[in-house]
Amino acid sequence: MNNQVTKLRAGGLFCGIGGLCQGFQKAGFENRWGTDFDDEVAKAYRFNYPNSEFIHADIESLDFDSLPVVDVLHGGFPCQSFSQAGNRKGFDDSRGQLFITMMDKIAAMKSKPKILVFENSPYIKIGGKGSWFSQVVFKIRKAGYHFSGANTFEIDAREHGGSPQSRVRLFFIAYRKDLGSFNPFHDLKVMSPRTELSELLNRGDVDDPYYFLDAENKYSRMVKKLADGPTDPRIFQLRKTIVRVQKPGLCPTLTANMGAGGHNVPFILDGGEVRKLTERECLRLQSFPDSFSFHDSPNRSARYRMIGNSVNANVSYGIAKYIYKKLSEIKNESIMEISA
Repeated sequence: MNNQVTKLRAGGLFCGIGGLCQGFQKAGFENRWGTDFDDEVAKAYRFNYPNSEFIHADIESLDFDSLPVVDVLHGGFPCQSFSQAGNRKGFDDSRGQLFITMMDKIAAMKSKPKILVFENSPYIKIGGKGSWFSQVVFKIRKAGYHFSGANTFEIDAREHGGSPQSRVRLFFIAYRKDLGSFNPFHDLKVMSPRTELSELLNRGDVDDPYYFLDAENKYSRMVKKLADGPTDPRIFQLRKTIVRVQKPGLCPTLTANMGAGGHNVPFILDGGEVRKLTERECLRLQSFPDSFSFHDSPNRSARYRMIGNSVNANVSYGIAKYIYKKLSEIKNESIMEISA
């Protein structure tokens, strides 16, 4: 009798720096590959996942049948078109069309994954007066999967992932039709131990002037005016022409554009001076381990962009752990049915 355990395999489309890959790997999946078109992502992914294959390609040119076979295919397809804060063009935007491209290619695959896991903005469910989500359901079902609104889950990095970052995202789980008569993934609950904001920040240990605002900078003056003294522990978020003071212990949603200027940048008071959160602090807020490194990528704006684009790793771990457990239960039930 062969007692060798076959590891469940996962692969990531639009993988970025691997927020979903982190979680699935931690949950026991073999992280077989990730793919993305971004040059900076390629450097970071290859360094941090040396045992996984990185396929440097855009989704439109990618041959899905050339990808190593996996049990779970996951990906955070572009959300700008579907976000309430974005252009709200949905599938009328070229980035929104990438979901259609992806699903058409999955539909044509010879060896389809058992499970699809996608991540996007919660607004996709109600945008376009519901037409966006109707299209999502139609394309996933047409590709050969059980899927409905009951298989979507709104998850907050703070409430469910234990991070002090407020970050609400929508996750979809689809199940291949030939494996069963319904989608068993409908009772997902993610819960991680809470981490305090103060545990993730390096106050007093940052000396690089890059992160600090000049004392005469208008935003620096605005922050200090709103602060409750030079040791105020709260985060201050720069929003174009205003500063928003966050609730104690809470960080606002980290966004892809936080490294490109004033908009959405989180700042703190450190030694009485105003500085932005470092890349390491932002990675911690996304629940990445301190072992994660950008290695030879000196482009700081790109680093912040990649962090803001990522999926919170604690959230993805909770989802991956749930899927692993559910698949094990299904497998055991199948064995019992055969034995009976």
